[in-house]
Amino acid sequence: MRFTWHESKRQLNMKKHGLDFEDGETVFNGPTSTLENKRDYQGEQRFNTTGLLGVLVVVITHTETDDEIHFISMREAENHETRKFFSYL
Repeated sequence: MRFTWHESKRQLNMKKHGLDFEDGETVFNGPTSTLENKRDYQGEQRFNTTGLLGVLVVVITHTETDDEIHFISMREAENHETRKFFSYL
């Protein structure tokens, strides 16, 4: 699986959330919960994957194909998202 992103979005995400997409690949090496994001993005199918970045629970919004995960954003999970994630484990 290949991980991609737009560099401008990576820089913006680091400024806004303090998290670097380059670290996000490690989230997919552990337990995750992925749900389709049902908002309308003009036909683009997006997913929200919740998982662990070290000891921090994060949510990564991304698109995916058979061989690529394209990061759109990565942020710390909100309390309700963290509780839901741990209830799935």
